[in-house]
Amino acid sequence: MKKILYLYGGPKFHATEEGGKFLQDLLKADGRFELEMTSDLDALKNLTHSQYAAIVIYTTGFKDDLTEAREKGLIDFVKIRKEQISIHSATDSFRGSRTYIEMINGEFMTHPRLHEFPVLIAEKNHYLTARMQDFSIYDEMYHLQNFDPDKCTVLAQTWWQAKKIPLVYVRNYGKGRVVYLANGHTNQAWKHPEFQKLLVRAIAW
Repeated sequence: MKKILYLYGGPKFHATEEGGKFLQDLLKADGRFELEMTSDLDALKNLTHSQYAAIVIYTTGFKDDLTEAREKGLIDFVKIRKEQISIHSATDSFRGSRTYIEMINGEFMTHPRLHEFPVLIAEKNHYLTARMQDFSIYDEMYHLQNFDPDKCTVLAQTWWQAKKIPLVYVRNYGKGRVVYLANGHTNQAWKHPEFQKLLVRAIAW
């Protein structure tokens, strides 16, 4: 059974710990993965020497807390054929590390008020989105800056004022992989079967 690390933390308006408990239940039901949760940022230091197959990050803030040792542990972990999955406000985390922001290929800029919006599948031939149909979700719609579409493959998106907003994208990073799932602010989002499908598939990929 593959081990997955879930890193959470930050202000309580993002239920990052609760999201981890949702994910634990999902992966227990799936049967292929074992999830360990931590809010200790020092866990990043020794990732390259760990048995984890992937790290899932759902944090908010910690602007200057990705120290050199923590940053190196995370970046090297991904580059040696591992995977990093970022959820929602992971793009609003560790913003003092431009290396981290470049790796996840995006940085939070703003969001409109909570509302229901469509999630439009843009690439139906990828493992994450195969056989998936468009769906709607009640959530925060994150708008990103420092996002480069040429560095990734956008799998799902939405529209805001005639502008495409990426919601799910993947990229290779070194010999590893990076996934970003923009949804995940609300409990409704975490309970949405299509969001859950994307999350489990991201880990399996």
